[in-house]
Amino acid sequence: MMIYLNTSLKHALFGLAALSAMSTYSEAHAHAVLTDQAALSGSYYKGAVRIGHGCEGSATTGVKLFIPSGFEGAKPQPKTGWSLKITKAKLAEPYQSHGKTVSEDVVAMEWVASSKDAALPDGAFDEFAFMTKLPEKAGPVWLRVLQTCEKGQNDWAEIPASAEIHEMKMEGNVMKMAPIPFLDLPAGKVVELKPGGFHVMLMPASCGCARRWH
Repeated sequence: MMIYLNTSLKHALFGLAALSAMSTYSEAHAHAVLTDQAALSGSYYKGAVRIGHGCEGSATTGVKLFIPSGFEGAKPQPKTGWSLKITKAKLAEPYQSHGKTVSEDVVAMEWVASSKDAALPDGAFDEFAFMTKLPEKAGPVWLRVLQTCEKGQNDWAEIPASAEIHEMKMEGNVMKMAPIPFLDLPAGKVVELKPGGFHVMLMPASCGCARRWH
């Protein structure tokens, strides 16, 4: 499913979409999430796509992020051992930036492993950072991510049908995640939802994968 962003009263929440086609168990369990899922609409936002593991047990060799309409001047952060591919397109509605009219802008950015050694192993995770100016209008936005691996790919392009609270934790060198039946909200205390702990998991209608550890 796609990564998600919601701008509400100048406040934004982001997220990635889920897999659009989950034909195998391993595909359904491959995750891509945004590290920072909150920002101010109309502001400059620096975020990162976190890739949890590969496809069918194979290493990740490419990560492509599709930039939604209304995002301005998107830029990827270079990554050692990975090359960058930028795709631009004509805008339906040009915008003004620093006194100039912008009629063409970035619509996709891709990180590609320069060698087999640079590829992200299935048993590891990493982040692919970018910066962009967010739309002034508040509201939800979904970002699509295409993950390419040595074997197959995961197209995170489906908007989820439901959401669950999950807990993520490390067991040795393995990151595991599972749903929890409820989340305690003690009076007078802050309960934070964030990557690496309690977080919201957005699930597509066809996926039963949230019922077990990964």
